[in-house]
Amino acid sequence: MEGNHNSIQKDYYKVLEVDYDATEENIRLNYLRLALKWHPDKHKGDSAATVKFQEINAAYKGNNHLGDVWMQKLGKFLMNCEEMK
Repeated sequence: MEGNHNSIQKDYYKVLEVDYDATEENIRLNYLRLALKWHPDKHKGDSAATVKFQEINAAYKGNNHLGDVWMQKLGKFLMNCEEMK
């Protein structure tokens, strides 16, 4: 269903605060930095910090998905090119 907030795909690069051409090592290091910064033990009782921490973890665990996102974008681009012929 369009407009459903659950259908909006998170940009893992933005969540992990890395560039789109970041290396795996840079992604890992930024993940560690952000996970330490937003860890719930450092922000007891702050539900927003817990949500942020969960987003960071989901982005890093879904890191293999980053390549899939790129392929999806490439596929859409190629489909648009075919439609323009």
